[in-house]
Amino acid sequence: MKAIEPPTVRLRWSKIYRVIPSKHPPINFFERIVAPDQMEAAWYLESLTNDRLRDETGDITLVAKEERVSGSGASVVMAAFTHIGNQSRFSDGTYGVYYAAHTLETAVRETAFHRARFLKATDEAPGEIDMRAYVGRPCEPLKDLRGPRFKFLHDPSSYAKSQAFAKPRHDKGDWGFVY
Repeated sequence: MKAIEPPTVRLRWSKIYRVIPSKHPPINFFERIVAPDQMEAAWYLESLTNDRLRDETGDITLVAKEERVSGSGASVVMAAFTHIGNQSRFSDGTYGVYYAAHTLETAVRETAFHRARFLKATDEAPGEIDMRAYVGRPCEPLKDLRGPRFKFLHDPSSYAKSQAFAKPRHDKGDWGFVY
């Protein structure tokens, strides 16, 4: 059976919303005046005396030089790709994924759902999690997974099909999905 290839779309949304956990005020390493091709050297020098930078910024080498971004808001974008290891709907944990929503309400609801799922799988005592909401805009073309043809990728209890669908598209350089 031939795989269904989704159409590519450019979103015309003026805003997207990303809600993520935040233990500390963010370190804005990627927002400094550092050209993307000089980030590794700057990160290395800064990290010699800043342990928190190493923890907060992740592994810059996971992002190809031509795909790195810098400037205002870049830390939120880059962190999604420099911290890997956690599985999600469209990643088996071997690569990072940037999740955002068309509305703030959707971003909050999605985050609450996934936090509850994560915490249920742990033995952690109830507690509070500080979260931050960020506003951005879609810049790159995405594969459109909206509609009934791709309903099989929206299973809330299993990510097996969506991860298997996403991996080869990630490997060939697709920017991501709208669903």
